[in-house]
Amino acid sequence: MKPFRILTAHEWGLLAVATILFGICAYTVEGFLFYDGELDTWAMWDRSRHLVEIGLIAIPMTYIICTGGIDLSVGSLMILSAMAMGVAFRDWGWSLWAAVPFSILVGTVAGGFNGWLGSYLAIAPLVVTLATRALYRGLALGISQADPVSSFPTEFVMISEHSWGLVPYTFILMVVLILVGHLFFRKSWIGRYTVAIGTNENAADFAAIPTKAIKFGLYTFSGVMCGIAAPIYVARFATANPEHAAMLELDVIAAVVVGGTRITGGSGSVLGTGLGLLIVGMLRFALDLKAVSQQHQTILMGLVVIVMAVLNEWTTRRARTG
Repeated sequence: MKPFRILTAHEWGLLAVATILFGICAYTVEGFLFYDGELDTWAMWDRSRHLVEIGLIAIPMTYIICTGGIDLSVGSLMILSAMAMGVAFRDWGWSLWAAVPFSILVGTVAGGFNGWLGSYLAIAPLVVTLATRALYRGLALGISQADPVSSFPTEFVMISEHSWGLVPYTFILMVVLILVGHLFFRKSWIGRYTVAIGTNENAADFAAIPTKAIKFGLYTFSGVMCGIAAPIYVARFATANPEHAAMLELDVIAAVVVGGTRITGGSGSVLGTGLGLLIVGMLRFALDLKAVSQQHQTILMGLVVIVMAVLNEWTTRRARTG
């Protein structure tokens, strides 16, 4: 019987990196811990609201990348869901009780479309999601006529502001879902089949694993999480804007890859993704405080993904060869 481990060696390493990075940023970046020197306002807890949508979408992205796939459409898909909710509320006269589930439904259908093209029609996920990235963004612009929706009630907008002590409720929701996703990945047949598909899809087929159905389900799951993230994103900005979240997928993929998931598939960790998200979030916050432009931040995040992808591949191959 294998001994129970709370964290793997890689996850312990990520936790150590996150701790060291936090210490460096707290010491060298003014305003990283407290806003304007006010000790009752923890800047990092306030900033954690900005990680929620990325974290929610990074959960299914971990599974997808572990199968050897990719989803480049998540930013556009989330915004399509957000605009569908906004248009239903503003133009169709729906209540938010109906518009929010509609957002999740739109995300589910769009994610399922990605999964159907990639699994049952056997089109490369990179091609599929690159195409639907443009398609969903175009649909978001089309249904809204490129007009942002900002007439949401105060009660809805304040969702992102409510907290338990210093910790935002939305951040707690994200942490809970990451832990659930981690348990399913580590302890259920879904996680085992995901790893098997990413390791050798042909062998998984011969082992009677329903590879097409699983991949279809994972991309649909990605759409569901984008649909859930959409109203949280809208509440945080108090508006649904079809031009927002243009590079959201980069931060999502960065969190997954930094968290130790191989970009070529076969191994991964949802808990590692959560720690990777923490590292990426701290880097983003420190760079914002240092007034680094978004263009340079995007370049840096791209370099981080490349370096971590190479490192993950090297460590995996080294472990397999002994």
